[in-house]
Amino acid sequence: VRFNSLLSTKTSILLIIAHPDDEVMFFSPLLTILLTTKKSLGILCLSSGNADGLGEIRKKELRKAANIFNIESKNVHIVDHSKLQDGMSNDWPIDIVSDVIVDFVQKLKPDLIVSFDEYGVSFHPNHISTYLGLAKAYIRIKGEGNNNLVALKLKSKNIFRKFSGPLDLLFAYIFSEQYTW
Repeated sequence: VRFNSLLSTKTSILLIIAHPDDEVMFFSPLLTILLTTKKSLGILCLSSGNADGLGEIRKKELRKAANIFNIESKNVHIVDHSKLQDGMSNDWPIDIVSDVIVDFVQKLKPDLIVSFDEYGVSFHPNHISTYLGLAKAYIRIKGEGNNNLVALKLKSKNIFRKFSGPLDLLFAYIFSEQYTW
């Protein structure tokens, strides 16, 4: 399934991220594409990004970014859970991540979820925990009969591709793959 054909069949899209700023650092090309659609968009951010004591500032920045991408504030949820704190040494409990995701998906009812892959783009443990929690939540949600839900993951690139600049466009074209989970 190609992304464009998949996108044409979906009406409500949820982006699941670990920290405020992930939406712009890793998903801004997707959000820019979605600006031109009439899709309902939401963001579930699993932490306030308070690793350096900047959580309140980062939450405001996420809400401003969401506004730029025409995401209604009621569809932006920032989790502030004691076990889901930003940090390179913080492995998040997968059951808690999964429960948070399931609860939010039941409220927002997206038919497409986009998040990190198992390498978390930068091997950040919070990004990896986000993926693992989503994988578990996805199985639960599908088991509850939501057969229309599709989850996509942002594929992490190897070090050569990350730093190959414009040459990566050629690699992306030649080695394009299916995008579904």
